[in-house]
Amino acid sequence: MKVTIETLAAIYNIGMSIVMGDGDLKPESVVPLEKFYGSISGFTNEAMKKVLDCVQNNKNLTIERSVELVKALDVDVKQKLVDIFADIVRADEKISEKKMVLFNGARNLCGLPAPTKPLVDNPEDVIAPTFIAAKTNGIAYPFQVDADADDWRKFDEEISERIGAN
Repeated sequence: MKVTIETLAAIYNIGMSIVMGDGDLKPESVVPLEKFYGSISGFTNEAMKKVLDCVQNNKNLTIERSVELVKALDVDVKQKLVDIFADIVRADEKISEKKMVLFNGARNLCGLPAPTKPLVDNPEDVIAPTFIAAKTNGIAYPFQVDADADDWRKFDEEISERIGAN
């Protein structure tokens, strides 16, 4: 996979949004992202520093730009990413509905395929409560067909605010 530092930073932005979806940074939630970066041939600690520098200092790397960059990736890379993002959701002992909502939002907005392995054994047990929680709490629900990056940003901000991650 040959991508730019900015694209790798965009992946980090979206991945960390899902990691922090429940407001709790657990080391096991970050492991899938670490494995992803570790799987890139020739990717060094110095390259990771550049990615983190881009995330922290590139004012143009908004969530909208991150979505745009991920959306432009090859299908094979998108499949790898969705599987990594799914692993982030599964990393906690109990799947967080908030992480599930952010994961589905990222999939929709970035044009990611379904994960290779389902997130849960019985999706009906999570999808309906997640939808009801989002609607009941008045949170923007960006999963309509015409959702754009701005819908994702607003949704991310509202979820983060409600769970105290801001």
